[in-house]
Amino acid sequence: MVIDHMNYAVTDVEGDHTLIAGDDLIHSDVILGSEKIEAPVLFRGIGHMANPSNSLVLKVLSASPSAYSANPKTKLASPPSLTGSAISLVSVMQARNNARVLLSGSLDLFSNRYAIIYTLN
Repeated sequence: MVIDHMNYAVTDVEGDHTLIAGDDLIHSDVILGSEKIEAPVLFRGIGHMANPSNSLVLKVLSASPSAYSANPKTKLASPPSLTGSAISLVSVMQARNNARVLLSGSLDLFSNRYAIIYTLN
């Protein structure tokens, strides 16, 4: 699980800080539209690492510098291998044949429970 003791959602009553309030979104009108997203995106799940040398993969939502990936139910025996902004929460890939894939380690991200309703001015 991705854990962040600095940028967690305050509604998280479990105390393990796995409900992350992520706001490090890609700045792309093509992917996210032209309206600026003001509220954080709620995420609970596992993270992954995108190869920065792969030009076909884009990180859409990254973890904050204070995040790390570990099992919240066990003590850390060694430093986690995935930490900080290297953790990708949501990534997209477009293959050379124009096939598109979205990678997310959170099913809750797509649930109505975590949906945030935006009002346009």
